[in-house]
Amino acid sequence: MSKSQFDFYFDLFERGSIPPFYNKILFTEGKDAPIDDLQQKKKKLMRDNGLVPVSNVPSYLDPILKSGLKSIKFFQGKGYAILLKDHSTMDMLFAQHYRSKFRIGVKRSISRLEACFSISYKMYHGHIEKRDYDFLMSSLRKMLERRFQQLGEKNDRLQEWTRFEGLLYPLINSNKASIFVIFDDKKPIDIAFNYHLPPLFFSAVSSYDIDYSKFGLGNIDLYKQVDWCLKNGYGIFDMGFGDLEYKLKWANHTYDFERHLVFGNDALNKVKVYYIKMLYHCKAYLKSKNIDALYKAIKIVLKGGKKKRKTLANTETTFSDYKIVPFAKTEKHQDLVQLDPNDAGYTFLRKPIYDFLYSHTEHISNVAVFELEPYKTYWMKGKENSQTITFTT
Repeated sequence: MSKSQFDFYFDLFERGSIPPFYNKILFTEGKDAPIDDLQQKKKKLMRDNGLVPVSNVPSYLDPILKSGLKSIKFFQGKGYAILLKDHSTMDMLFAQHYRSKFRIGVKRSISRLEACFSISYKMYHGHIEKRDYDFLMSSLRKMLERRFQQLGEKNDRLQEWTRFEGLLYPLINSNKASIFVIFDDKKPIDIAFNYHLPPLFFSAVSSYDIDYSKFGLGNIDLYKQVDWCLKNGYGIFDMGFGDLEYKLKWANHTYDFERHLVFGNDALNKVKVYYIKMLYHCKAYLKSKNIDALYKAIKIVLKGGKKKRKTLANTETTFSDYKIVPFAKTEKHQDLVQLDPNDAGYTFLRKPIYDFLYSHTEHISNVAVFELEPYKTYWMKGKENSQTITFTT
């Protein structure tokens, strides 16, 4: 098999390029994909008797091979998308594809967030200042680090952050990418990076400030971005692979990711392809019996992976556990000094404060925080509600 390998999905969205053995791309419905500036990827094509694998080909696209070449397809995994065509507004899309409980929950999250903070939304598409780009990418990285530290997992984008960060700035300024941001005043609390190949909109990387987790920022992020896509004529909001919970809730369309094996039409290649197909079916059978999952579990145990993940997951436990009780004011509370939770020494108070705002629909500007016992007990006082929190760790 040729050493040349292609990642169709990411080459298409990140670089606007396709492998050199394709003439064009069609939608599976039979219409030419309206992508005028695709470049032939400058990588040496296989010899006449070579086999070249192309991974991550979404089944809603049909790459057309040049004359004299053939391909076979293998299933890689499921992809998730929101089909937007035939809908002109978010209300129309919501009414047709989502249950009432889900619709009400998303809209309640939006109204609650906007009632508690000074919220604004911005899509950077076509132009962004370099200082703004650097600030937002730095913020996104910190959000990803905190979120995946909380989960005790690795994130692929963080492993390649230097390459990823260097790639995106020119794409935004050439309308090929965007950054969507939810701001609390001037502070970004949710950031999403996307690729654009109209009518395709690919949601690539997103994260949020975990202190605001009560507000469901992921759903708000998706609602606002899908609404933007509808207003700007996009047909597919592609969420990519991975059966994460939010994708299962939002997707109204699933598709296959395929691995294509491209080869020249000669007898030797036919023999090679036959054995590759047999190997694939063997692997698929073992996977259906969960042999691959058992193998991975054994590798994790042998490498001490479980212990490492547990340690990583517990790195943010300081001041994370607390109990809430009604506040009972006494004389000793008369001369308390109000704290600023934005001060570096009190950042651990942000999540319980934001949870308090969510529970009582209080605006942050109306809430005062006082320290009763240093690093242990605090009083939160809103316009109409009041409570004491005591940290147990």
